[in-house]
Amino acid sequence: MSEKLVPYGLMALVVISPLPFGGNLPWAWAVYAIIAALLVIAYSIETARTRTAFPVPLSRIAVPAILVLGVAVWIILQAFPVLPATWANPLWAIVPEALEVPGRGTVSINPDETMEGLMRLLTYSGVFWLSLQLSRDRSTGERFVKVIGWAIAAYAAYGLLLWAFNSETILWYEKEAYQGDLTSTFVNRNSFATYVGMGCVILLILLMRWLTIEFADRQNMPWSKRFVHIVGSSRELVLYALPLLMVFCALLLTHSRAGFGATLVAMLLAFALWQSRQHRGFIAGMIGLAVLMVVIGYWIVVGGDALLARFADVNSSTETRMNVYIATMRAIGDYVWTGSGYGTFNDIFPMYRDESISVTGVWDKAHNTYLELLLGLGIPGAIALIAAVLWLVVLCAVGAFNRRRGRHMPLIAFAVSVLVGLHALVDFSLQMAGVAITYSALLGIGVAQSWSTREKHP
Repeated sequence: MSEKLVPYGLMALVVISPLPFGGNLPWAWAVYAIIAALLVIAYSIETARTRTAFPVPLSRIAVPAILVLGVAVWIILQAFPVLPATWANPLWAIVPEALEVPGRGTVSINPDETMEGLMRLLTYSGVFWLSLQLSRDRSTGERFVKVIGWAIAAYAAYGLLLWAFNSETILWYEKEAYQGDLTSTFVNRNSFATYVGMGCVILLILLMRWLTIEFADRQNMPWSKRFVHIVGSSRELVLYALPLLMVFCALLLTHSRAGFGATLVAMLLAFALWQSRQHRGFIAGMIGLAVLMVVIGYWIVVGGDALLARFADVNSSTETRMNVYIATMRAIGDYVWTGSGYGTFNDIFPMYRDESISVTGVWDKAHNTYLELLLGLGIPGAIALIAAVLWLVVLCAVGAFNRRRGRHMPLIAFAVSVLVGLHALVDFSLQMAGVAITYSALLGIGVAQSWSTREKHP
């Protein structure tokens, strides 16, 4: 029973994570954390009961595991008054005088927010761990990838349906912002753009893989007959090509400049890396590239007017964002080693907001995940966390180049990492649970399939 419970439970968690406003609600984070913890416990108990080793030993990911563990310990130390008083945030010295309450003397300016941030980090780590272990079986990993791709297509289809009926709602609530932009169940168009961008990468690679296999299996047939056969294979076109069309259409209608740009870079990179290993699939690759270019061109002409207009108006928002980045870097300079507390940007930034930033609007995110990490964790902690993720991404890149069977899975994880990594430079999509949980699952799948089953464990 538990053998099926854990994989289906993980799959359900990943699929539903974007449903309540992209996962951008405190109660949703708590529910996801509980589900992920229960699944990890259930999997560990089942492994112990059957006396079997983990499919992916810890030694395979020892370095990133140690780095993430170190960051988790540091976050706990930030949230509790256990470090020397000289390490405490200097603002705590002002609190008793200003509010007539005793200061807590912690590194974090908001320990509660810091512990909530730890809960989310551990949730994403748990999703990665389960995905890593379960996806060592290639058929399970392939099933996970397909389900994630189709789930993203379903969210895109829901958003397209709302857009077709001019419905400015999120679920059953009226939109408070981003009228005219497709956001599906997300509040923010940029976060949804990252989400459907991952779907574009997944479905493109799955489509390319199917085309390559089809052409290889019929290499003795004239290419024209092979093409006719592929066009007539309606089942695969419905499974991959149609969903790809939907998610790309949804991406354009988000009108997210950075989301579109990062997705396009990731898709072209994925295509180039896939074709670099194909010797007999050149024609299939060219057909795939032609289809991709036609789709991109068509939808830009038909539905991309607003997106192109936003590209033309890039200067108006860029200046404000740059001023926010400069103010954030000033804050980082005051908390170089200890940080202000993981997840406390909203608490610390108002003290650094100056006249260069408009008085309208609330900046509760830096719109740059890396800067927020540097401010919250301090430079050493942020470098450790970023390095842990980069280590795993490199494993996926190596697998995408070296593997023969199953290489599409590490390639998907690598290309998606490029997408979310680029978008994180100018936005906060990775700070949305729906995006972060989906990405964690894909990264786990990619790492699990980054080496051949013929290789012995280190």
